[in-house]
Amino acid sequence: MANDSAMTFVTRSPQYRPRLLSFGVVTGAAQVETITCASVAGSTQADFVVIYNQAGESEALWLDIDADGTEPTAAEYLAADVQTIVSVSTGGTAADVGTAMAAAVTIADVTIVDNLDGSFSATQDIYGDCSDAVPYDADGSGAGSITVAVGTQGVDASMGNGKYDATIAQTAIGVYLITFDNPFLRAPEVGFTSKSDNRVGRVSASAVGSVTIEVSNLVGGATANGNFSLLVLGSDNADAIA
Repeated sequence: MANDSAMTFVTRSPQYRPRLLSFGVVTGAAQVETITCASVAGSTQADFVVIYNQAGESEALWLDIDADGTEPTAAEYLAADVQTIVSVSTGGTAADVGTAMAAAVTIADVTIVDNLDGSFSATQDIYGDCSDAVPYDADGSGAGSITVAVGTQGVDASMGNGKYDATIAQTAIGVYLITFDNPFLRAPEVGFTSKSDNRVGRVSASAVGSVTIEVSNLVGGATANGNFSLLVLGSDNADAIA
């Protein structure tokens, strides 16, 4: 006898598999240095200084007095990514030398400001740990006539106090790129809580692999450094993606 019983099919709803990240962020800092030059009379042919950007690129700026043309021989000079001549002349003041050197800088992602007193400031455009500028004489046996003072040491932004499974890079004042170790299957929802006074924040970009956070001053709205915490909720289930 034939079995006339009907078969029953059960349809199950897709299971939403959320992943939650919750962590704090501590702001970093851009490195700021002051490089000071002596007068030409107080300098020696081929004195030089090596400056760096946050990416680790380097430029050696060397003094050529009265078109002598003799370059430095120091290993630190030869190792620099770029060697740049700074032409100066007998009788030049410290301000003349500083202005000439400031004008000669070509390294990327460093803002140079001539102080018009023999010194210039070098401020990193990218936040984070950065090698200090170092002065040398021609053969590298001494510091020569140029001096360097670090006003603000570069510091990387950091994450902690929670579950994050991600890395962070501070790309500008108040701008933070958070890259997930394991991308979500859809752009996550992000909640921001300021931990610094007079700061607000927003998600300026959100993707499966990263989010960008912009922190601003509550007064005036300009981007500004600030500590904050994030709550990131995303899906690890493609079936749950609308």
